[in-house]
Amino acid sequence: MSRLVICSVALAALAPLAAGRAGDEKKGGDVEEARAVLLRLTNKLREENARKPLKVNATLARAAQKHAENMARQDKYGDDGTNGHILDGRSYADRAEREGYPGGYVQENVGRANGKDGPALAEVMIGFWQKSPGHRAAMLSARADEIGVGAASSASGKWYFCEVVGSRQTKPSKFRCTLANFTKASVRLQVAGGATSLIGAGSVHTYNSKRDVPPGKGLLAQLTPAKGKAVRITLENRAVYRITGDETDLRVEKASTPPQ
Repeated sequence: MSRLVICSVALAALAPLAAGRAGDEKKGGDVEEARAVLLRLTNKLREENARKPLKVNATLARAAQKHAENMARQDKYGDDGTNGHILDGRSYADRAEREGYPGGYVQENVGRANGKDGPALAEVMIGFWQKSPGHRAAMLSARADEIGVGAASSASGKWYFCEVVGSRQTKPSKFRCTLANFTKASVRLQVAGGATSLIGAGSVHTYNSKRDVPPGKGLLAQLTPAKGKAVRITLENRAVYRITGDETDLRVEKASTPPQ
């Protein structure tokens, strides 16, 4: 029996895609079918909840498929093996931007599963996402109107899935950074002169700002746990941060600054 391993949320015709393993024609067919399952069931859920169907965007499709293939090639669920949203120091927003997506709103669902039947695992993955509040919210986002999906299998037999939803109605921000909360409790983010955001336990948050921030400078901010003292940091444009520790003692480190 196929076994679901792990998945996470932070969020036109399908673009040409490569097989999860080169030279395996059947596997290539499975990849195409798995991607079709992700798309069909996502829009089925939206229809059942009075949401407009998402149209496939070729740029988001490239971003999603490349990310799935990269995870499969490295057989790695993100840089630390537990958060598939951040790989090679890049977040989902970085990947969409790198592919040239002009929209300022992007969300991603990712997952990994063991088994040989990619399309069947894609259906299982959708079922899990539907039951997870964060994943479900991304799938039913009222702000999203476009989608890209990806699927690939690794040499060890694991399947990796990626679904990116977005919209070009929202203009890209001038300043953006990503914060991944690896603690078991929510953390409050307060940026000087900006809004307050709550970063859920185990979730990824992308902070966007329209402010002009000079190169080499940053935005002052503080992260506050449920019970402990606030941690002050300077957020840098396009940087990715890891939040670890617990609800009384937070630790924040810059995971990387994605190469431009």
